[in-house]
Amino acid sequence: MKYANWCIAVLGFCLSCWIFCVPRADGHGTDYRVLQKAKAVTAEFFYDDQEPMQYAEVLVFSPLDEKVEYQNGRTDRRGRFAFYPEASGTWKIEVRDGMGHMVRGVIDVAPDVGENAEYGKPVQDDRAAASRQASKSGKVVLGLSLMLNMVAIAYFWKNRPAIKNHSGQ
Repeated sequence: MKYANWCIAVLGFCLSCWIFCVPRADGHGTDYRVLQKAKAVTAEFFYDDQEPMQYAEVLVFSPLDEKVEYQNGRTDRRGRFAFYPEASGTWKIEVRDGMGHMVRGVIDVAPDVGENAEYGKPVQDDRAAASRQASKSGKVVLGLSLMLNMVAIAYFWKNRPAIKNHSGQ
C-alpha cells in the first residue's frame, strides 16, 4: 500500500509541476487562408513551339537583392509560376528545365504592389479552427488518461496477491 501511495504522490507532484510550473509548449498545427485581392505576378514559360516548360526550376530575384533569390520553385504542368513581390521595381526570373534550356524574364512591378498593398480579408473556416482546438484538448485528456491507467495497472499488478487473498480466493 505504501508503494501505491508513493506512486500517486509522485504522479500528483509531476502533474502539478507540468500544469503550473512549465510554460505551455503545444506543438504547432497547420492551416491555410485564401487571399481575396492578392496582387500576384504570374508568368508563363514555354518553348518556341509553344509547348509549356513543365515543372521547370524557377529562381526569382528581387530588385532589393539580385544575388540571392527571393523565391524558388517549379512551374506547373502548364508552365506557369506565380509569386508575390514585396517591393516595386524590376524583378528577374530565371527558368531552367534541366535539359539545357533556360529563359530569363524581366518583370516591372508597379509601385502600388508591395508592403502597403491591400490584400483583402482572408477567408477563415470556423469549423476547422474549432476542430483544431478540440483535437488539442483531446490529446491532453488522452495523455492524462494513459498516465493514470498505467499507474492503476502497475498498482493492481503489484498488489495482485493481496487482492486475491482479500476476496477469499
